[in-house]
Amino acid sequence: MTWPVTVHGYNNAIVTDTTDTTDATDARRRASAYLNSGLRDGTLRPKIARSFDGLDRMPDAHRLMETNTHVGKIVVRP
Repeated sequence: MTWPVTVHGYNNAIVTDTTDTTDATDARRRASAYLNSGLRDGTLRPKIARSFDGLDRMPDAHRLMETNTHVGKIVVRP
């Protein structure tokens, strides 16, 4: 392993930490609707760091991921 290691944390407490399951279900539904509409209309677009064509390029994609120098998604197309 290469040091230093960068750790990214995510907090979904607003969506998941509630005692009323009806509220939690509604919050998840609203979050899902927000994300899906944003992806559908282009408001939210995933950033693609790099694309690799062919599953034989999987080792290259994994090496890029291990460098932790990319910003965005790493895409491997079959």
